[in-house]
Amino acid sequence: MKALAFGVPVFAYALALLALASPIRLEADEVLKNGDFSDGINHWTGDGQNVAQAAPDLATKGMIIKLHRDDWTKAVQEFRPVGSDFDCSITYKLSADAQFSDKAEDYENVPGHIGYGLWKSFSIPVGDWMMMLSDFGDSISGTYFPIKPEAGADGTATFQAKLVGLSTREQKTITLAFPPGHGSVIILNVSMITGKN
Repeated sequence: MKALAFGVPVFAYALALLALASPIRLEADEVLKNGDFSDGINHWTGDGQNVAQAAPDLATKGMIIKLHRDDWTKAVQEFRPVGSDFDCSITYKLSADAQFSDKAEDYENVPGHIGYGLWKSFSIPVGDWMMMLSDFGDSISGTYFPIKPEAGADGTATFQAKLVGLSTREQKTITLAFPPGHGSVIILNVSMITGKN
């Protein structure tokens, strides 16, 4: 009897551990790599630089994009989705001297400005930057979001968007694109989370 009485709680404890270790879960998955820039700017391409190297006095992790006087700049990451619906967030900070162009022509045919000539031409509001999500496969399609630069009380801002019904077959690219200007934008975190059953 003692062995049986002792064995029941041990068995129950083992089941609890097994349940915790089970691969079946109802939680979200991050599809981007190094979105918190804890590994410098690995997995990101384009015009971004590691804050720790380009501006060590800022004492923060992130990716800094120095605005160009005449051209758009961008930072890009390719990823393979694990679902079709995403919650996207981008936390960023503008330098004290950051200012985007006020010329309307800089915001017309944005795909052409950033080297995405196969995209259908579109324009965004003057003074905005943007996030694009592209599908690359049999066709080139996707969506874009103009982002009005803002700053919270601590100087940072977070853009959030919900993306629904995207293809799960094709490789995707997230592009953060910035109009001409001066100063810089510091990207502190980029997240693309999809729910997984």
